Amino acid sequence: MLSALGLLVFIQAFSGDFDLAIKPVNLTGEVSAEKINVIFADSSGFLWLGLQNGLYRWDGVKALKYSKDQGSEYVTAINQSPDGRLWVGFKDGSLAYTSQRKLAPFESEGYLNDSSSVSDILFDTKGRIWWSTFGSGLYCSAENTTLSLNTKNGLTDDYVYEIALGPKNNVWAATDNGVCICTVDSTFNSIKSDILSVNLPDLIVLSLVKDNEGFMWFGFHQGGIGYYNPVDSTFRRIECSQGKQFGPVNALSMEGNDVWIVDKQNGIFYSRHPHLDSLVSIILNDNEVNRNIKAALADRLGNLWVLTKNMLCVSNGGSIKVIDYKPDYPENKIHSINIVGYQKYWLTNNNTLLSLDKNGYSVFLKNALAFSSTLTSSIIDPSDKIWAGTLGQGVVVFEPHKKSFQFVNAQKGLVNDNILSIAISDHKIWVATLGGSSVISLDEQSKVKHIQSYNKEDGLSSSFIYTVLPDSRGRVWFGTDGNGIIKLEDDIFYSYDENQGVTDNIIYSIIEDEEGNIWFSTSTGVLYKFNGTQFEKYNSGNGFIGNNIYSLAAKGNLLFILTDQGLNIFNHVTNDFVCLNEELDLNLLRSDLNSVDKNDDFISFATHNEIIQIDLNLINRMRFQPLTSIDKITVNLEALNLVNDQTFSASENRFIFEYSGYWPMAPKKMQYKIKLEGYDPDWKYTFDRVATYPNLPPGYYTFKVEAFLNNTKPSGESSSFSFEIRKPFYLSIWFVLLSTIIIVVLGYWFIKTRDRKLRQKEARKKELLEVEFQTLKNQVNPHFLFNSFSTLISIIEDNPEDAVKYTEALSGFFRDILEVKEKELIPLSEELRMIKNYALIQQKRFGDNFILQVDLDEKTTGSNIPPLTLQLLTENALKHNVIAKGKTLLVSIRNDDKNIIIENKKRLKKQTETSTGIGLRNIRERYRLIAGMEIRVEETDEIFKVILPIIN
Repeated sequence: MLSALGLLVFIQAFSGDFDLAIKPVNLTGEVSAEKINVIFADSSGFLWLGLQNGLYRWDGVKALKYSKDQGSEYVTAINQSPDGRLWVGFKDGSLAYTSQRKLAPFESEGYLNDSSSVSDILFDTKGRIWWSTFGSGLYCSAENTTLSLNTKNGLTDDYVYEIALGPKNNVWAATDNGVCICTVDSTFNSIKSDILSVNLPDLIVLSLVKDNEGFMWFGFHQGGIGYYNPVDSTFRRIECSQGKQFGPVNALSMEGNDVWIVDKQNGIFYSRHPHLDSLVSIILNDNEVNRNIKAALADRLGNLWVLTKNMLCVSNGGSIKVIDYKPDYPENKIHSINIVGYQKYWLTNNNTLLSLDKNGYSVFLKNALAFSSTLTSSIIDPSDKIWAGTLGQGVVVFEPHKKSFQFVNAQKGLVNDNILSIAISDHKIWVATLGGSSVISLDEQSKVKHIQSYNKEDGLSSSFIYTVLPDSRGRVWFGTDGNGIIKLEDDIFYSYDENQGVTDNIIYSIIEDEEGNIWFSTSTGVLYKFNGTQFEKYNSGNGFIGNNIYSLAAKGNLLFILTDQGLNIFNHVTNDFVCLNEELDLNLLRSDLNSVDKNDDFISFATHNEIIQIDLNLINRMRFQPLTSIDKITVNLEALNLVNDQTFSASENRFIFEYSGYWPMAPKKMQYKIKLEGYDPDWKYTFDRVATYPNLPPGYYTFKVEAFLNNTKPSGESSSFSFEIRKPFYLSIWFVLLSTIIIVVLGYWFIKTRDRKLRQKEARKKELLEVEFQTLKNQVNPHFLFNSFSTLISIIEDNPEDAVKYTEALSGFFRDILEVKEKELIPLSEELRMIKNYALIQQKRFGDNFILQVDLDEKTTGSNIPPLTLQLLTENALKHNVIAKGKTLLVSIRNDDKNIIIENKKRLKKQTETSTGIGLRNIRERYRLIAGMEIRVEETDEIFKVILPIIN
């Protein structure tokens, strides 16, 4: 996370000025600037921090640690191998490399670590690793073999500060005793060292680096800086200008032709030229910070990182600079800007013309204009005269070297004295006014030769002209208030409206790019492009941010759009937009229309209070979209090696992806879009940095993630990881086909066999039950009839009326038996009717010594039961228990939630009738066969109980 407040950087030039805006990085947690020893940018552009307590990768928001299992974690050197791994040197002399979010130890035969701190690491063209130390010389390792070089075998000093790859792919070593050139013999048995045979200004060489031309640059302890030309074997020392002297040069950093020098005494120096022909000193406004710079790093994204003893700072490297504009009087709003030189401008400010350079402001024309008049726009002609448009007094022409001025106004031929914008092309100055447009033709001395005006009478359909542009093809374009865009070509005016694709009629700004395309903005915040045949329309839906477009400028493929929300940069070839606001501390911008100027090196926009300067030589190095990285992948909670196209088993299907974006100048703007191709139907947009996919089915997948700024459209540049989850073997085609055949065959055989056996078993059971049931019924009939007729005879003799009732109950009982004998289940209500008739018959025999007690709820009586179940159980109780006066047999029938319970107290006969067990077994089997239920029999010394499941 970056602080919203920046450190303003002032530049003192030796042969040029250089402004920079640097922001301190807010490091959190266990990472602090005081502990940082090394800063390093990898090939992707991510920043790595080597601390006293370990290695961290910084993504702009948080630091991700790469832990080391053993030994010192005090990092002293970092570099990247050709295979993308980071190699890290430590204070205890050990080496390690990145692997799976950890540091794996480096081990090699012949490397005897004597605990000398590692000072530098590099890789030669053959992929061999070299590392130097503070006290033990240097080493080279390949194929598990390590060679050493020190003072015992040819090195001039064992204290080596840095090593660098030389022009002949040898290794150069900067030591306390000059520079050594090291080579390995063809058999990799030894390292040879030669001393650089030139007179150096200082033998203590602290830093060295090779430039793009093959020159070797040295930074000395007391000798400043210089470079060695291997072609003619000469050394050139670079002298400091303006009375300054170089202090110890701790670091040299080169990116392209940009050279960054860290001087322990003076801070940072910079040069854009390979031989330091133009050297600038970058001096922070905090002298304490300036004197404590430890390192500077120019990364591949155009950022400059500065490390001090207590702060880590970042800048955009000078590609875009914001210069505060604060004159000492109230009329402080800039209306127009013209570039004179590097950070030297002419500005119009209400009724004042200002010259701004490194020495401050010079004020002109302050009392030359009427009080009510305002300077609105300006240009510089070939003779360096300044032509400034006014509201009310036409054009004022100022000659700086004479400090004189004159007016060109309506009295001299202008169409109107209220000037809104002014442009120049081929000794012709075009002015846009509230009454039309005029063109002022100049002679070779830039004096007025002729003025021609255009208004409605001349064919110009609108007199209110905001802006005018003479293009490279001799056409002139007018932006009007109410009549849209108008073109003058071959003395004929052409208008464009919705029929040609232009739906806006108020045009504020017009420019031409290097390909001849015409771009113009409107009052509705819409941008148009005309390629010569058709118009193309751009708005916020295309990605640029802002409701009001103030000014436009173009360079190459880039279009620069200043809006109220920031500086938009549009690559009209790739259609990528980025809006810079927080990155430059730009918020709620206010600017006049068309307050912009451009030369070969710079584009400068003027807001009311600031100047935004774009360095056209550096801007192409600046990246306009965040970097994206997949940091970690876990499968079933196990960390994965990040190698594409891996294959996993069906059970390895829980994936967690951790990813991050890198936009160090404004990390809070980061957003992500993710998609697991093969699983997600569409992209997901999120601010989260973790995506979880549990229980993925077999298939081929590609996880894609793209970081983008939350105020722009994604560019389509994503990081991805592809993998496959295999089907389990039982889902493979051969297995499925074979299994299907086997299952079909076995299934058919099993079903047929089972059906046959079940039919046979059921038939046997049915036959057996029918036999048993018939036996029961046969048992009931003779024995029961004998007892019943005996009882009837005795009743007839004593009470003929009871005999009639008894006969009716007996006949009803037998009639019910005949009705249910063919049924498997009958309603419980019918069974109760039978058991009540049966009880009445028995009570005539036993009198009050037999009692049947029925207590069933209405729901239970609506259930079903196998026929004669209750009769058989009641008869069983009568059969086995004593029934006599004083020994009453009570048979109760009741229910609970799931069962019918029939029980009686046990008073077993001394001589019981022989029991076949058929009745109880028959009931049990019928429940199993018919309902798939089990009955339970519970018997104690006093109670006999049968529990029958309720059949609904």
